[in-house]
Amino acid sequence: MINRKIILVFIILLMLMSSLGCLKQVTDNSTAKVNLNFASKTMDITKGIYSSIGIYSSTISYESKYQEPQQVTITLRANDERIGLSWEPSGTFKPSISWTQDMSIEQPNSKIFYIFMLNSSVPPGKYDIYGSIKGEKSNDIFNDTMTIDYK
Repeated sequence: MINRKIILVFIILLMLMSSLGCLKQVTDNSTAKVNLNFASKTMDITKGIYSSIGIYSSTISYESKYQEPQQVTITLRANDERIGLSWEPSGTFKPSISWTQDMSIEQPNSKIFYIFMLNSSVPPGKYDIYGSIKGEKSNDIFNDTMTIDYK
């Protein structure tokens, strides 16, 4: 009788431990398999006659942690339409831009993007640039934000 109770308790403990392991596995799989980070979270831009042509650059780093190569799409969007973004210093500056790239597994990359104040009437203040990366196969999205302090 006691042996049966011990065996039953042992079986219940084994089942409990195995189910906890499964729950942990599900939790681990819920983390994003793509990653995007702005090089600096805050960028100071000085407004004035003596500033250069008004094009500033920054960098984003990104990677895919999916188990196989996949295509990722990076989107940058300014919270004010008078702020232009471009992947090229002489490109067309728009409030929102996208970039698509095939990526191998856990290969870190970085890309320069350029910022231009499209309208000279942009008042001094803080403006945000939102960045997101989406994995085509993993279907994951990761977001990051950079603040521009326009003085």
